[in-house]
Parts: sequence; structure tokens; C-alpha cells
Amino acid sequence: MKVRKNILPIIILLLISCNGEKKKEIKSNSEIKTESVTEAKVKLGLDKDYSKSTKLFAEEILKQNVRVHTFSPNSNKPYHLKILKTEGLKTITAYSNKIYPKNREPSHYEHFVLFAATYNSNETAKSSYDTIKSDSNYGWTDLKNLNGEVKERVRTLSTYAKYGGMIVRKENHIFSLVKTCGETPIGGKWTDYENKFIDYIAEEESIEVLNADCGKDRYQVERKNASTQQNLRANRTIN
Repeated sequence: MKVRKNILPIIILLLISCNGEKKKEIKSNSEIKTESVTEAKVKLGLDKDYSKSTKLFAEEILKQNVRVHTFSPNSNKPYHLKILKTEGLKTITAYSNKIYPKNREPSHYEHFVLFAATYNSNETAKSSYDTIKSDSNYGWTDLKNLNGEVKERVRTLSTYAKYGGMIVRKENHIFSLVKTCGETPIGGKWTDYENKFIDYIAEEESIEVLNADCGKDRYQVERKNASTQQNLRANRTIN
């Protein structure tokens, strides 16, 4: 009888112990799955929405005067949008200053501060960016030797390159930062203004851009470096 009394508590303790181990195992497996999903999202670029980054940039630049526009892939205006391939293009968001231009709806390149085109995949965005990059090999003097769609794209690209600008691809987005032959929207040098924008979208130290200065008829391939300190600040704000 004594033996039976001693065996019963031992069995209960063993059952409790096994149950605890199972819970630990389930928790451990759950953590592994969570980590795997997180790693996959990072690899696919799904944990970062760069359109939010550009929105924050526009809000910092324009403050309470920021105005948001949405254009369809087939919009006729602004004509600058014709540099983009429409295959896989989902939407285009643009930002302008509420006080400029006066008494009219913004419709020209120089009326805006930034265009953000979102594609359905990284591949379609890259294809569009590569086309712009290829078109940038030509300028006004080359138009007579070009035909069809290429000629029209180069004409459009050269037209707005003369104002200045910077075009960047990040994942499934293409961004076109508007520059002019005047002052930046916040004063200071255009180089500093460009770097401020890069800090909002670049996570790596260096990123390829297509850059045009005032008076040029084409964009040039360059590399821009992100400022780690400012980049971390921007990422914290986004997340």
C-alpha cells in the first residue's frame, strides 16, 4: 500500500515534466518559424515600403504645404511620366507645394518636387529603370538618328534633364527627384538636397543613380553614398 502511494506522486511529476518539455518544444519551433518568415521577408524586400520613405521626405521638405497627387500609368500629364515603361506599372504618386504654382493645378515637371512610381515587381521596375538608363545615352543631337518610341522617350528625357534631376530605383519603385536651375526647396546646395533624399531610401552605403544638372540634355550614371546616422533616423521614423 505504501509503495502505491509513493508511485502515484512520481507518475504525476513525470506527466508535468513531459508536458513542460512539449510546451518548450512548441515555443522553440514557433520562434524558428517566426525567424524564418522574417528572414524571408528581408530577402524579398517585403519588410520595407520605400514609398513611405519618400512620403516622409516630402513632408520634411514641404511641411504643412505638402500636396499629394496620384496618377494612373496612362496619364498624359505631367509629360515627364512618359519616360516610364507602363508594363507592370501600378501607380504613380507625386508631391508638390500647395503654394506653387499659384492659381492653377500643377502639371509640369518643375511644379513638383518628387515622383514615385510603384511597379508590381522588382523585375518590372528594373526593366523600366534599365530602359531609362539606356535612353540616357542619347541627347538632343541624337534625335535625328532615332525612331519610334525610343525617339519619343529620349525627347522627353532630354527635355526635363535640362532642369536637372535624379532618378533612382529601389526594389519595385522608381523615384524621380525634381531639380531646377534655381534654388532648392529648402535652400542650400543641390548636392546636399540630393543626399538628404538618398538618406531616406538607401540602406546600403552606396546606391546607383541617374543624375542630371541644370542645362544638361541627358542623365549620367553616378553613385551616391548614404549618411548612416541620418539613414538610421529615417528608418526609425518609418518603422
